[in-house]
Amino acid sequence: MSRTLGARANDFLDWFDDRVIRSLTRIVSRDEYSEHAVRNARLRLSLGGLGLRAASEHADEARISALSCNALNCFAILGMALADGTTSFDAHLLDPNIEPIVARYNAQAGTSLNSRELSTNLRQDKLSLPKDLAARESLLAELDNAARARLLSQSDRSAFSWAQAVPNAHFKTAIAPPLFRVGVQRWIGDLPFDGPCHYCGAPLDKLGVHATGSCKRNPAKLFRHRELARVVVDIGHEHGLPCGTETPHLFGTHDRRRPADVAIDHLFDAKLCALDLTVTEPSCPTYSFDASRKAGHMAQVKEQGKRDKYGEACFNANISLCPVSFETSGRLSRSGFAAMKQLATKAFAFDTEAGAAAVRVQTKFILQRLSCTMLAENANMILACSGQSRFNRSIDREDKREQE
Repeated sequence: MSRTLGARANDFLDWFDDRVIRSLTRIVSRDEYSEHAVRNARLRLSLGGLGLRAASEHADEARISALSCNALNCFAILGMALADGTTSFDAHLLDPNIEPIVARYNAQAGTSLNSRELSTNLRQDKLSLPKDLAARESLLAELDNAARARLLSQSDRSAFSWAQAVPNAHFKTAIAPPLFRVGVQRWIGDLPFDGPCHYCGAPLDKLGVHATGSCKRNPAKLFRHRELARVVVDIGHEHGLPCGTETPHLFGTHDRRRPADVAIDHLFDAKLCALDLTVTEPSCPTYSFDASRKAGHMAQVKEQGKRDKYGEACFNANISLCPVSFETSGRLSRSGFAAMKQLATKAFAFDTEAGAAAVRVQTKFILQRLSCTMLAENANMILACSGQSRFNRSIDREDKREQE
């Protein structure tokens, strides 16, 4: 019995999907991943995954989108140009076999597309979204609170910006290979480290919760905080804003509190702006229940905590307080994102030709720098708790052999 073209195409797509996952395991030096980790990796970036979506699962919408987006040109070539303003067409005129494709897609995505009146310019990412959302909900239903909190926290552009960054050592978007491997393993929730913590003896976990949040003795936690503050200061200096770190005596010589990890003049107004950075792990046992119900919950809780702690004192001292609260995924609180966007706006304060598009691009670039720093420093914390510092010689030798 001869095999049809459709069967051969499906076999090829299955082969391709398998090779994608095999490539991931080689990049991060793993033999295999758990089922949940693979399903996590297959989610799109905006849903907390790596964007390695299975081609075999999205072939139908790719075909529908190609037909829809090229319909106007196809009809024009065939001498059957559609009238101006036409927003739908009979897809059977261009593809007699499209009806079962549309029917199968409708059944899988829960939609009601009509092949006889198919809309023009249907983008594949929008057609795939119902399937992607269903895949994430199915995965979330099988995860515990800690893993749910991790996945929800990663579903934000400030978190996954590291995956969109162009590596550049000067702007700190270049992540060392050993740190990149650990960062990706943590991102899909399948770290290879087990056994006791190098510092406190507590058991390590596959999500890296202990290393990045719970361990009180991990010296790399302070380095993470300092590196994030340093990136913000660098960005401020690049944009011509006077910045300082850990500015003392903002409330007078009698008060030793330091609400400004980064102090920037004239960020939002004529006042001194105190950026108070904090990082929290939403998957910690104390927070995981609430964080698993609402994305970004812990970032907002910590932001409000900073306002309650320093808000009145900053108001009395004529200081503009801006808490910049991170979750360990890199997700920013609302005021933190507003501060980064304002930094981008200040970059074009004297450029009358730069518009909103330039500010959006610059904001995206700032988020990428912060996201890459968070990923790298989280990896350093995990390696430290597993008994391997960032200068571990065995990792360096392994990386050199791979480069050779």
